[in-house]
Amino acid sequence: MTIKTKIYQICYSEETISHVPDGFLALNYLSNDRPDWREFWPIRNFLKNNHLSENVLYGFFSPRFFEKTKLNHELIQQYLSVNYNNHDIVTFSPFWDLGSIFQNIFEQGDFFSRRIIKRISRFFKPVFVWI
Repeated sequence: MTIKTKIYQICYSEETISHVPDGFLALNYLSNDRPDWREFWPIRNFLKNNHLSENVLYGFFSPRFFEKTKLNHELIQQYLSVNYNNHDIVTFSPFWDLGSIFQNIFEQGDFFSRRIIKRISRFFKPVFVWI
C-alpha cells in the first residue's frame, strides 16, 4: 500500500528553489522572516495557513536532506509503505546516535536548546500533561 505524502523541501534561496528533488514540493521561504527560528518558521506558517488533508503524511525537509541521508522521494515512499501504516508521525534523521541517546525529540531539543520543554509545555498546556 502506498502512503499518500506531501513532502516539502524548505527553499530559502533561488538556488534551493531551482534544485527541488523529483517528487518533492517547494516550500518557499525566500522571505526569511524569522532567521532565528530557522526551518521551524516556514513549517509553522505552513501548518497555520493550510488545510491538512486526512490520511496524508506531510514532510518538511531541508535542502541538505538527501546529502545527509541519501534518501530520495522513492525511497521515502517505499520505507513508509513498509514500516509506517497508521502512524501519525515519522521522523528521518541522519543522526541515529542522538535518537538512541534521548528518550524523545523533546528531551533532545531541551539538551541542545535549554528551556525548550518549558516553552513546549506552555504551548501544549491545554491538552497535554508532561510526566
